[in-house]
Amino acid sequence: MGSHSKWIWSQEYLQYYCGVYNNHGELIEYLWQNGDRQPAPANSTQPSPKASSTQPESKQQRIYERREHEPLDPSYRARTTKDSASFFKAGKVLKVYWLESAGDVNRTKSWSRHGNFKSVKDPVYDPEERNIYEIPSYLEQAHLTQALGDSGAKHNFMKEEYALQLGLSINHQDQTEVTIGSGKKVATTGTVQATFRFKNESKMYSLRFHLLPRCLHNVILGRVFLKATGTFKTLANFLQRVVQRSVKGNLPHHLLYLGDSAPTFSGRLNGMAQDALADSGSKVLVMDEDYARTIGLPIVSGSQYSTKLKFADETTTYTSGMTHGVKWEFGPGGVSEVYELDFHILKNAPANVILSDSFLFGTNAFSQFDCYLADEDDEDADTYFYAIDVDEDYSPSRFTSMSFSNGSPLRRFTFTKDSSPHRFNNSISFSTMRHFELVRRGEEEDRISNLSPRLQLEAWNREHERQRQWDERMRRLETRQQQDQHTGSASGPSEASVNTPSPRPTPIGSTTPDTLPHHPVNANAHQHSATHPPPSKRSRWRFRLRRRPMI
Repeated sequence: MGSHSKWIWSQEYLQYYCGVYNNHGELIEYLWQNGDRQPAPANSTQPSPKASSTQPESKQQRIYERREHEPLDPSYRARTTKDSASFFKAGKVLKVYWLESAGDVNRTKSWSRHGNFKSVKDPVYDPEERNIYEIPSYLEQAHLTQALGDSGAKHNFMKEEYALQLGLSINHQDQTEVTIGSGKKVATTGTVQATFRFKNESKMYSLRFHLLPRCLHNVILGRVFLKATGTFKTLANFLQRVVQRSVKGNLPHHLLYLGDSAPTFSGRLNGMAQDALADSGSKVLVMDEDYARTIGLPIVSGSQYSTKLKFADETTTYTSGMTHGVKWEFGPGGVSEVYELDFHILKNAPANVILSDSFLFGTNAFSQFDCYLADEDDEDADTYFYAIDVDEDYSPSRFTSMSFSNGSPLRRFTFTKDSSPHRFNNSISFSTMRHFELVRRGEEEDRISNLSPRLQLEAWNREHERQRQWDERMRRLETRQQQDQHTGSASGPSEASVNTPSPRPTPIGSTTPDTLPHHPVNANAHQHSATHPPPSKRSRWRFRLRRRPMI
């Protein structure tokens, strides 16, 4: 006859549990008791087990989304006739490496009836098997490569050794630094220019790649190019261009964050508003350790919960644990399914929450929830459209303009301005200040209109107060300018007397941007200047440049 240990309180699951032992004194399972009241004492003839690494039955039966799994207690053995019916339940995820008799199981009589293997439609998840998403492509027309599409990469990247193999000309003068997932700065060794096309497509692109001395992949396509081509945004493009394959082996998981920022999805985490970094180069769901502790999430630690992560420069680190059953939904709440996810905990992660490739692609997040996707470095990389736009992160506002001259390649410049009157001083006219504020108000109106009715009222109250303060500052500036004109001074901005030089533009890229298609630019194209505001319309303005074929 078996025996039980004393009841033990689990702070993690807020339930009591005890250990059940067989006649040989071996721990065979845990019993959990719902509620916060201690059950009646059991025949405690055995020592209490150590803190349980298993979960209550309600947790074990949960069917995990996104192909995540829960580690099981290594003391599990073959089930007895008595407990097999309650143990083997739909949705429970098991690791099975071998079969053996244990305890009071008679394999010839009991196992055949309660342990038969059955065929199922979906394959059993192997924790050592993972999905790889690759983009078959051609470089320089003849070199087939399996590129990685990384929405967390700020630029296109290439392994330096691979560039040398292709015989590409390297510009060693064009170097920069990028931040990887560990927070370390990595210096690039130069850039190369190469033609690129997707496999089974004829359209050619001229892309600039930043070279990394050490890199996990030969070719990494950055988010600007992915956005310009809509590779992840439409299901048709994704199915045509992205190939999924499975690999096996005890390999480290990749976290290929490359850049100082990345696009983020707005959503709710356990009911709280939270942004999550959308990184299709990450193989696991990641959460920053300090953030997880701040919001009170339980973290389970130990070697079985620690995962080896490998960064873009091939350096590695280990996570400090996991947190289970975290609820995530896209948007302000009530607009998407609520997903229960298990996150790997990383100290000093590049973002509080990082969504992995399997989760992003499995939910079609880039197409289904793109309205909740924001990019701090949004350059609107549509090949044929160039926008004078306000970033959705509206404070400070970011304006992007295009400038080019006859016969020269396109160049893209970005400058940042807060539309508050006191920030402009004498550098810009009143009409331009009003224009910037009009743009900001239009974008804010669009943002608020997408909120739930409950959140709209609060957002409008804040917005109206901000508009009132802006109008008041503007009136004071105009009054002061009129007074200064009467006294002969010119301390305030004057549309008639003050030149309004454009802020010094910061080039994004080099002479040829990363996403410029392989087409000549019309030499007679009209010039656009960053100092000239676009037409007085709110929201976005797009100027379509129709390229004429060269004759």
